[in-house]
Amino acid sequence: MKKHSSRVNMLSEEIEKIVEKYEVEIKRLEDLWQSYREAARTIVNSWIRERVNIIAKISELEGLLKSYENELKELEVKYEIGVINEEELTRKTGPLIENMRILRDTLDKLKESLKRIDEIMIIHALQAKLPMSGGSLNDIKKKLKALKELYEKGQIRKEVYEKLKLELEMQERILQESLEVIKGTKEKGLG
Repeated sequence: MKKHSSRVNMLSEEIEKIVEKYEVEIKRLEDLWQSYREAARTIVNSWIRERVNIIAKISELEGLLKSYENELKELEVKYEIGVINEEELTRKTGPLIENMRILRDTLDKLKESLKRIDEIMIIHALQAKLPMSGGSLNDIKKKLKALKELYEKGQIRKEVYEKLKLELEMQERILQESLEVIKGTKEKGLG
């Protein structure tokens, strides 16, 4: 009986040591998870703010492209009505067309980078299970509508409107992707 009791104690102690080891590891995992969530929240929020500036700069470049297109059309009209000859048209449109090509390539790359970063931020927002301040998709749509009405009535400046609109659209996109992931998980029988 004493031998049996000592064996039970020894096994119990071994089990307790293993359990303690994994309790420490679980605590370490929870700390790492919390650190990741905090970092993800900080970075995603920073991206949402910076994204507004990026979109404004892209918009500025698109405006420049539009002005090049208008200048090109103007030159073509001048040629058609005889204000400039073909040689002058070619001389002036050549560099303009090259600048437009470079600008289009640049815009395509910038938009692709923006899209790629957006997708990565959405993935991290979902993985970190960041809370959505907007609530449901319907709530976000209502906020977007109310924001638009305030802007149209002149109660908020264009910069404020665009910044808030972009933030709400990002939240809407994150929530939409989250719902799609949840739907896909349920359809696959994983949730």
